[in-house]
Amino acid sequence: MGDVERPRWEKQPAGWDPPLRERLDAAVGRVLDLIEDPDTSLLSAVTAYVECGSVPQALATQHDAAWTSEITPVDLLITVQVAGPLPTRSIGRLLHHRAYRWEIERPLRELPAVGLALAGPLELEAMERALVGARMGFGDVRAAHALCALKRPDLFPLLDDAVVHHLGLPGTRDHRSYWLACRHLIGQRRVIQRLDEVADRVLSEDGQRVTPDQSRLRLLDLVVRAAIGSLAGPFT
Repeated sequence: MGDVERPRWEKQPAGWDPPLRERLDAAVGRVLDLIEDPDTSLLSAVTAYVECGSVPQALATQHDAAWTSEITPVDLLITVQVAGPLPTRSIGRLLHHRAYRWEIERPLRELPAVGLALAGPLELEAMERALVGARMGFGDVRAAHALCALKRPDLFPLLDDAVVHHLGLPGTRDHRSYWLACRHLIGQRRVIQRLDEVADRVLSEDGQRVTPDQSRLRLLDLVVRAAIGSLAGPFT
């Protein structure tokens, strides 16, 4: 099948190297092994994580700033807690210099409405611009990823070495291949079905359904981290 005939969510921008098909198939198999029949301990771990309310774990929940492009002090606090210390000068500029902050917020405002599962070359290039802008502001790619994932949990996967290693995906230093791999995972019908089933089974103590957000992408991350015992630690 020629590239022109493929749907956009199976394409990538020119110059982006897609992950090997064998690695993608293996990653799908590992995810399905984890969520095919999730046990009580895994579901409890995801529930506890979502309900915990600590600052780093706010990335897993609906946040007032989610789906908006304005960078707030709360966003910076969460980013620091997730990614580690940031230069005081960068934080000061982001808090007090509107023109400087706008250079980061502008590409966030231009992000497409679609989630990662349907992202094609144009959407992926917009993600790249948003990441570059955030990295300019923070001077750190992990902090930039954390901010983008906070703002668009349906579009940006979290950068987590433990998840990458377990699934055999491209290293987190190659964010392009990592995004493409996550796009493939979240677009698989069986993965979608199993994640929705997990979401239905994640209940709070009073029996109410607990939904991390409307993002299967974020739920995928939570389930994998819970299964490999990585939820207790920071993102690495």
